[in-house]
Amino acid sequence: MANIHKKIEQWALRSNLRFSPAKYHVMHFVQPHGQEHTELPNIPGFADLTTEQKAKILPERLSILGVIYDSRMSWIPHIIEVRS
Repeated sequence: MANIHKKIEQWALRSNLRFSPAKYHVMHFVQPHGQEHTELPNIPGFADLTTEQKAKILPERLSILGVIYDSRMSWIPHIIEVRS
């Protein structure tokens, strides 16, 4: 992931764009009975974040274009949202 991010940063620099690591969202997908991951990738700016900012970057659920994902890919949060 860090390699991909480095390429995107190079493109952004050429395009005069800036990214704010505090606004990122990272989700580690694990098997249903696997262990949760709470590590952030080695991306510049992540080491300086506060605990609150890190919790925001590593959410329990993540909504992408209206689909709610959870790290175990159970789809339960999405089904609950759709049914309500």
